Amino acid sequence: MNELKEWKKENLLRLQEQEEKAYAGRQLADEKILGLLSDIYTQKTEPASTQIFFQLRQAFQEYETAEQRCVLTTDRLTEFHQRNAI
Repeated sequence: MNELKEWKKENLLRLQEQEEKAYAGRQLADEKILGLLSDIYTQKTEPASTQIFFQLRQAFQEYETAEQRCVLTTDRLTEFHQRNAI
């Protein structure tokens, strides 16, 4: 029985760590987008530049991927709590 509790605790910690990493990744992607938009606004980068649009598209894709990871890990953590009350 103690082994099962220990296994549950280890899985819970692993899921919490994955969730933290997912949210940190989303925050980094968000900051990248804001930085690129700030560069455009302050005209450090030519707004019509193909490169800046490519970078923005890539940053938005990174954000979307990170957001999906956040949802997935939060769902996994919620499911874990529902199935395994410690």
